[in-house]
Amino acid sequence: MSQAKRRQLLVAAGALLAKPLARAQQPGRTYRVVMVLSTSPVAEMQGPDPVHPSTRGVLHGLRSAGFVEGKNLMFDRRSAEGDPERYKQIIDQAIGWKPDVMVVAPARALLRAAQSATRTVPIVQMGYPRLVEDGFIASLARPGGNITGPAIMELGESLAKLLQLLPDRSGLRLAAGVGWKPGAVGHAIVGVGDDSQAGYTLREHELAEQQTGAGFAPIIVTDLSKEQRFSGPP
Repeated sequence: MSQAKRRQLLVAAGALLAKPLARAQQPGRTYRVVMVLSTSPVAEMQGPDPVHPSTRGVLHGLRSAGFVEGKNLMFDRRSAEGDPERYKQIIDQAIGWKPDVMVVAPARALLRAAQSATRTVPIVQMGYPRLVEDGFIASLARPGGNITGPAIMELGESLAKLLQLLPDRSGLRLAAGVGWKPGAVGHAIVGVGDDSQAGYTLREHELAEQQTGAGFAPIIVTDLSKEQRFSGPP
C-alpha cells in the first residue's frame, strides 16, 4: 500500500473512531480515547501532530469531527515498544483508565489481548487484514461484538476517495482522496440523489445502522456497466 493511500486510511480511521463518541456526545463532557501501539516509541506519539503517522492520522480525524485534545478530548498514548510480553499489561492499564474508545495497532496478539480484556469498550483496530479469518468479527457486513475499524484490502487502484456527509445532508464532500485533480480534495461535492452511487451507499449505511447498529454495509460492484441499483459514480 502506498504512503498516500495509507495516510488517507488513517484519517478515515480517525473519522470512524469519532463515530461512537459523536453518538453519545454531551455538551461539556470530555471524552477519553486511548491508543495502544505494538512497537513504536511513545515519544513518537506525543503532541498535536505526532511523528508517528497512525497517531497523527487518528488525531487529525478526531479533530475534523470536532474532538480536540485539551478541550473535549483526553488522548492517552501507550506502546509495548516491541515487547509482546507487555501486551496484556498495557491493555489492562488502558482499560483501567476507563476510556470511551480504545484504538489498537493491527498486531494479532495485541488485538486479541484487547478483545479478551473487554467486550464493552469500543475497539477501533487500525487496518488488520484478517478480521474475519482470524475470528475477530463475524463478517465485514455484520461484525458484531465491539471491534470495528478499516480492514486493509489492497485493490491496486490509483483512484480512491473518502466522502464526508455535509451537516445539512445536501451532499458529500470529498474529504480525502488519491488520484484526484489538484484542488478537488476538500472542496468537490458529490450529490446524494436517489440514482447516485453515493446516495445509495449512504442509505444502505443508515439502514445497517438501524437494523444492526453496525453502520457498515459494503456496496460491491463487479461490473459498473451492468449495475442497475444506481448510476455510475461522479
